[in-house]
Amino acid sequence: FVPTFFLVLRNIFFSKDIYGVVKDIDGKRLEGVAVGLREAEFDKIVAKRITDSMGRYRFFVGEGRYYIEILDPKFVVEDIEDGNEVFTSKETLITRDILLKE
Repeated sequence: FVPTFFLVLRNIFFSKDIYGVVKDIDGKRLEGVAVGLREAEFDKIVAKRITDSMGRYRFFVGEGRYYIEILDPKFVVEDIEDGNEVFTSKETLITRDILLKE
């Protein structure tokens, strides 16, 4: 019981949130960029996030196949960490780093 209690406390107070980060080609984190998540089967945007002041975003999704997209037309995607296609077999947090060019 005691070890489990300490593990729970550690996860509550010392857990580090995980995010994907959107940056420009100079390495500057980009605030206010719209990131979309498109569900592959029906080709529909199922989630949208706007990057925060540190360029961060994340999606929590169920099982499926998805594509990460930048919805802001003034940017061109240079690279998405591990590609823009995401396969999930269970509920998953999607957090891939994205490199953009204006």
